[in-house]
Amino acid sequence: MTDTDLATIPVSPSQHHLAAIAERTRLSESVTDILVQRGDRTVLHMVSAHEGAHCSGKSFEPLGPACLPAA
Repeated sequence: MTDTDLATIPVSPSQHHLAAIAERTRLSESVTDILVQRGDRTVLHMVSAHEGAHCSGKSFEPLGPACLPAA
C-alpha cells in the first residue's frame, strides 16, 4: 500500500487499523500526520516510539523530539 493509498483511508478507520499502519517499517510525513491526527493514545505512542517515522511540523509538536524531521 502506498502513502497515497493510506492518505485516502476514511477519516474514521478503527484504531486497530491505524495501529497496523503504525507498524510499517517506515512512516512518511503524510502517513505520520494522518496517524497523529486520527490515532488514539496507543497509536500516538507507537508513532512516537517508531524509529522510522518522519514528521512534518504538524506532527512534531504533539509527538516531540522522538519524531525525525523530514530529510
